[in-house]
Amino acid sequence: MQDFVVELYKRIIDICDYYVVANKASIISDIKGLIPDIQRFVTWFIETEDIGVEAQIKTSMNNQVLEMLRDMSIALERGDSVLMFDATKEGVAEYLKLFIPEEELV
Repeated sequence: MQDFVVELYKRIIDICDYYVVANKASIISDIKGLIPDIQRFVTWFIETEDIGVEAQIKTSMNNQVLEMLRDMSIALERGDSVLMFDATKEGVAEYLKLFIPEEELV
C-alpha cells in the first residue's frame, strides 16, 4: 500500500502545482481521473483500525476523510476548481502524507 500512497500523493501534488503555476482554468478533469485511486485510499484508511492513534481520534479522522469525498463530489457537480483543489491538496494529500516516510515527500 505504501507505493500506492506515494504514487497517488505525487500525482495529486503534480496536478495541483500545475494548476497553480500554469494558472490553469480548471483542475476538475485532471483530478477526476484520480477519483478511483482516492476512493481506494479512503476505503483502506477507514477499514484500517490501527494507525497509531486513539479510537476517538481515528473516528474523527474517518469523518474528515468522508467530508473530503463529499467536497470532491460537490466540486464535480458544480465544476468548482477551488473546492476541488482544497479537497485534494489540503485534504487528501495531507492524509496521504501521514503514511509516507519523510525522505519520499516531494
